[in-house]
Amino acid sequence: MTINAIPESNGKAARNKKANINRRTLSLRNRLLITFILLASLPVLLTGIVSGLLNSQGLRAAAFEQLGSVAQLKANEISSWISELQVNLGFIMQDKTSLASANSILQGSSDSDTAKTALRTKLNELDKSAGYFDEIFLMDKNGTILLSTRESQEGKIAKNQTYFHEGVKASYTAPPAYDVALGTYSIVFSQPIQNEAGEIIGVIAGRANLAVVDKIMGEKTGLGETGETYLVGENYALLSKSRFIDAKIGETYIRTPGVTAIIGSKTTGSSLYNDYRNVPVLGAYLWIPELQVALMAEHDQSEALQPANQAFAVTLGLMILSVLVAAGIAFLITRSIVNPISELVSIAGNITSGNLEIKAQIQREDEIGVLANAFNTMASRLRELIGTLEQRVADRTKALATSTEVS
Repeated sequence: MTINAIPESNGKAARNKKANINRRTLSLRNRLLITFILLASLPVLLTGIVSGLLNSQGLRAAAFEQLGSVAQLKANEISSWISELQVNLGFIMQDKTSLASANSILQGSSDSDTAKTALRTKLNELDKSAGYFDEIFLMDKNGTILLSTRESQEGKIAKNQTYFHEGVKASYTAPPAYDVALGTYSIVFSQPIQNEAGEIIGVIAGRANLAVVDKIMGEKTGLGETGETYLVGENYALLSKSRFIDAKIGETYIRTPGVTAIIGSKTTGSSLYNDYRNVPVLGAYLWIPELQVALMAEHDQSEALQPANQAFAVTLGLMILSVLVAAGIAFLITRSIVNPISELVSIAGNITSGNLEIKAQIQREDEIGVLANAFNTMASRLRELIGTLEQRVADRTKALATSTEVS
């Protein structure tokens, strides 16, 4: 059996011919209805889509801006906290009695034991009243801890610690570091101790009370029900409490795209990503150079972008309503145009079939009314013409009959 292949050009021509036939057979009513709906709907759809996108982008940008403001506010609070601790640490040695006691301890005077007891008591009272530090301690020029509000720490060597090396030179804030003896992360502030002659005789240091940091990070101002802020160290360790997980400070590591970006770049930024719960969030982050840590501010997208989603839903609803109204108006206009034309078509068919008594009952002042009057005039003239023609035929027939009889 042989199968003759149809050339592709012929097949395409056949399809185009069929499409043309379909377009030609489409009724006037449907053509007008489709045209009106498209003309009314396309501008509405285009305007709605563009407006929805612009509104969504604007609301998203506003959400990012608010999140960035929250992050900056937290960073400012931490900076103020750092400055306040350094100032309060410096106040201790500005007191002449405290400085005299520290000098006796660091110089190993005969009354150093008495001075140590008195200064320790004073420092403990300061810790309890202010709550800035968990521990305050004094180190000599060799890095040995000679006095501490935690007596168990006295006698230990801090010679290799950064806060000692830098504290001898000037005020210093050590980045969060894990303290093996305490079994937790800590931030140490240190300053040099100078005698009345201006000579450096040792270093005073304070281990900060990190509950203050947790309090700053735990405030939900501007973060709704699903937002949070937290600190992450350079080693990706969580350094403040989390709202959503029961994590141990320093032993929980977070490697989300946001954390990775800030630790890699150490600059301010924001983006959309999944947080440590694998929940989509808006994230704003910045680097705190004083502590060498990243401050993360995150807000669940489901809540943060809710205004944008609501605005889009309202826009979509208005678009659908506008299209429905446009379709209804298009239907009414189409009917007002097509129905009279359909009636005239029916009248034309009746006239074609020989019914010359029919008359168009269309009372309009537009082109359709003129056409209806033309139909009525044409039908009247056809009736007159046919009536005259019949009379002439009858007269002619009578004349022929008379002529035949005469012949």
